[in-house]
Amino acid sequence: MSSAPTDFNDMITTHGKTRALAIDCGNLLPVAQALRGQYPDLPIVVCADDDAETEGNPGKSKAMEAAEAVGVAVVLPVFFK
Repeated sequence: MSSAPTDFNDMITTHGKTRALAIDCGNLLPVAQALRGQYPDLPIVVCADDDAETEGNPGKSKAMEAAEAVGVAVVLPVFFK
C-alpha cells in the first residue's frame, strides 16, 4: 500500500482543483462511490500511484477498479529512466 506522505504529495500537485484523498489504495473504491453518490454529475479523475515494484501493483489495480466501478477516468504517473 502507498504511504500517506506520497499520496498527499500526489494530491497537492493537482493544482486548482477540488480534491478528495483516500490515503490508502484500499479506500479508493469507497471514496469514489461516496463522491459519485454525493455528486452524480461531477467530473472525477482518480489519480493513481504506480506501485510497479510491488506485487500486483495495488496502487494501479485498485485505482482501475474504483474508476471502472463509478465510470470515471484514471491517470497514472509516468516515470522516466
